[in-house]
Amino acid sequence: VAALSGFASHRVPFVYDHMTLLVITLTALGFYKAWSAPLDAEDATAARWRGVLVAASVLGLSSFALAPDPPIHHFWQANFVFKPNHALAFGLVGLLSRGSLSRLSWLHLGLLQALLIWAFILDWAYALPGLLITALVASDRMAALGKAVVATIVGLVLSVPYLMHLLRDYNPVGQGEMPQIWRDQMGERLTSPYLWSLDLGPLLLLFVLGLIFAIRNAERHGTGFLLTGPLVALCYVIGLQIGFAPEPDEGFYYWRMVAGAGAGYAAWILSRESGKFSGRRGAIAFGLMLACSYPAYFNPVRDDRYFRRSSVPLDPQIEEASKWIRENTTVESVLISSEGVMLSGLTGRRFLMVRPDQTADRVAREGAEADILTSLDERTVRRAIARYGITHVVVDDRIRERYGEASRGLGNRRWFRPVFVNAFARIVAIRPAD
Repeated sequence: VAALSGFASHRVPFVYDHMTLLVITLTALGFYKAWSAPLDAEDATAARWRGVLVAASVLGLSSFALAPDPPIHHFWQANFVFKPNHALAFGLVGLLSRGSLSRLSWLHLGLLQALLIWAFILDWAYALPGLLITALVASDRMAALGKAVVATIVGLVLSVPYLMHLLRDYNPVGQGEMPQIWRDQMGERLTSPYLWSLDLGPLLLLFVLGLIFAIRNAERHGTGFLLTGPLVALCYVIGLQIGFAPEPDEGFYYWRMVAGAGAGYAAWILSRESGKFSGRRGAIAFGLMLACSYPAYFNPVRDDRYFRRSSVPLDPQIEEASKWIRENTTVESVLISSEGVMLSGLTGRRFLMVRPDQTADRVAREGAEADILTSLDERTVRRAIARYGITHVVVDDRIRERYGEASRGLGNRRWFRPVFVNAFARIVAIRPAD
C-alpha cells in the first residue's frame, strides 16, 4: 500500500479506496491465467472457458453461505472491500493454483513465492502444500519435487527481511503480546465445524464434484491446490478446539476461495456434452454464477455491519482536531493519544501506541507515556520524549480518565506549549530543550 501510494501518507486514502477494483481484477486474471492454459491436445476455446468459470466462481460463489447471520464478514466484503491489502495476494494464489510446476522454471516459481510471502504470508503457507502435492502426483515426480523444494528455498531466502520483521513482533515464543495472531478471539466465533463445511451449502457440493472430477480426469496440475482447501479447514477446526489457530478468519476465507475454484471447475465439467465442451452450456453456467454471486444479492443495509457506523458523520470536534494535526505537524511527528487508531487514519501521523495490545514493547511505551504525562521532573520527561521522538500530546477524554489529576495542567509546565483546544481534546506541543 505504501509503495502504491508513492510512500506519501496523504495518498493512502485514495489508493486504499480504489484498491478494491485493482484486487478484483488481479484475482480474476490470476485464476484465469492458470486455469485457461490448455494441456496437451486440449481445445483452446474449452480451456479458456474453464478459466472464465473458475475465475467467476472464485469472485462470486466463494462468498455464498447458508447462515443468515454469519459470525464474520462474507469473503467479498472482508477481503475485496475491507482488506484489499490482503486480497493483493489472491492473484498470486491464482497463478500458483494450477500448472506452475510444468510451466515455470525454479527461479520464476521462487520469485512468485517470494512475492506471495511479501504480499500475504498466510496465503503462501496455505498454498505451499498444494505445490508439494502437485509435485508428488506429477509424472516426473522427483524432478517436480526438486523444483518445488528449490523454488521454496529461493522464495524464503528472498523474504528473509520480511520474515525477520515478522518474527520480531509475531514470534509465538517471543516477548511480544500478539494474541490476535496466535490466540485470536475471533476464533471463538468459528469453532463450529458446521461453519467450515455444511454452511457452504451448494458451494460445498460443487467443490466436492470438482475435486472428484479433477482426480478422475487426471487434472494433476490443479488437484493439489484443491486439496489445500479441506486440509486448511481441517487444521483450523482442530486448532480452534485447542485454542491455537493463527488468524482463523484468513484460513476460513482461503478455504472458501479454494471451494470457489473447485466449484468453477465442476461447472466447466458439467458444461460438457458427451465429453465435448458446449459453449451454450458454459454461458448458462456463467449466467447462473452471476445471478448467485454475492454482489448480486448484497444488501448493504442488511449485510454490511459497518453501514450504519459509516453513515454517521464524524463529530465536528474530531474533524477540527484532525485538521489541525494534519496542517501543523509533519509525517515525522509522533503524537500521544488514546485515540491513536482513529486519529492515525484521519491524519496520516504516527502515534506512540495505536493498539497497545499489539505493541511488542508495550510496557516500555506505557512507562514513557506515564512519565511524560505525570512527571514533574523535566529530565525524566525529556528522556521519555527523546526515546520515542514525541512531538505532541493529544489530551483526550480517555487520557484524562486514565491519568486523572496527574495529567491536568500540562500547559503550565514549561516543557509543554498549548497549541489547540476544543471539546474533543487539548493538544500541547513539546518545547525545545534549553
